[in-house]
Amino acid sequence: MKKAAVTTLGCKVNQYEGEAMAEAFAKKGYEVVSFAEKADYYVIHTCAVTASAERKSRRMIRRAYRHNPEAFIIVTGCYPQADQEAVKKLLGVDLIMGTKGRHRIVEEAEKLDKKETTKILVASVKESDAYQDLPNTAFKDRTRAFLKIQEGCDRYCAYCVIPYVRGPIRSRKESEVLKEALSLRDAGYREIVLTGINLGLYGKDLDDKEGLIKVLHRLHGIEGIQRIRLSSIEPTEITTALLDTMASLSKMAHHLHIPLQSGDDVILSRMKRLYRGEDIIRLAEDIRKRLPQIGLSTDVIVGFPGEKEHHFGNTCRVVCEAAFNRVHIFPFSPRPMTEASKLAGRVDQAVKEERSRRLNAQAKEQALSFHRRLVGRNESVLAEPPAEKTNRQAGWTSAYVRAVWPEGEKDLKGQLVDIHIVDADEEKVYGRLKKISKL
Repeated sequence: MKKAAVTTLGCKVNQYEGEAMAEAFAKKGYEVVSFAEKADYYVIHTCAVTASAERKSRRMIRRAYRHNPEAFIIVTGCYPQADQEAVKKLLGVDLIMGTKGRHRIVEEAEKLDKKETTKILVASVKESDAYQDLPNTAFKDRTRAFLKIQEGCDRYCAYCVIPYVRGPIRSRKESEVLKEALSLRDAGYREIVLTGINLGLYGKDLDDKEGLIKVLHRLHGIEGIQRIRLSSIEPTEITTALLDTMASLSKMAHHLHIPLQSGDDVILSRMKRLYRGEDIIRLAEDIRKRLPQIGLSTDVIVGFPGEKEHHFGNTCRVVCEAAFNRVHIFPFSPRPMTEASKLAGRVDQAVKEERSRRLNAQAKEQALSFHRRLVGRNESVLAEPPAEKTNRQAGWTSAYVRAVWPEGEKDLKGQLVDIHIVDADEEKVYGRLKKISKL
């Protein structure tokens, strides 16, 4: 039996797509193995959001070649879509695919011949077309299932390469979303995480302004699915109707990831973001009025061109006043094709690193404060497999807080359990098992 190995870098959308390509090989009779093993085909599903992501992508391509120089190496995703020539120069690459056509990956892989030059199948993303289904019902070593429902973005924020490598907005048909949700339910997944490049605009290209809300109601009605979670959603797409839906549907996870990027109005304008710092503070307040126990996480870019100390101070203030309990910090990385790559006022790397450390310290304090408020409460947790060589089990709460508790007598993987929280630190909360939820 031939072997295939797939590794994925980047966001939840990429993770979904990488798992889908692995499943495509499995359905064709291949043994899908770890990327560390010797395989006949290696697929590197890449990211191009930062220069660091591109470096990691190149590193994985080289690693595949070291594992087996005779293997066919396939590079897919955002990096080759952005710079196919750079990928083509790497030793051992046989097939380059971008962000389109990956539903044909096995078919194209089986056509490869080592006697031929690198085959390039990178289609233009400039032209709008229908959403390309890449179905997936198997998520190795995961208790939560990602369900991709939307592709593309047309916002063109100054720092972001995504519109250039993913193209315009395309929404998946609701019938296909529900079909895959049923398959995931039948495969034993109890939590579904909806993903997309611009999730809040699901349905816009289909002239359906209530597309996301409608699909949430439909998913909520599927017996056996116990929790529905939204991945990253733009602040401008968080409407009163969406918040009311989250409050009224019992299966909705009470967590939102809201990309802030900066809290300073000048920097936000340079970034071409469509809100101001005070808008985010008011939005967080409005969210908590409807969902008092919600967890709010965010992304922040540190050291955007022109960012001075007082601009950074405004970001820290907004992060504090909006009370984000989880903050992902990214030092600015200029991306080819983007407007920001041409802006003057580059911030020194040492300054970016120092500001990142300060914001990270603040974020840890805010996480600790949020976690301590959970002490004494009962929280519903989706259990993961017990960790090896420990006496603890772990999982995620509705608010996307890591919870651990002493291991019980049986493996609770994939089940919702009630945990009584007794302690907390900046990373997680600690508790004891109260009961196991039944379907």
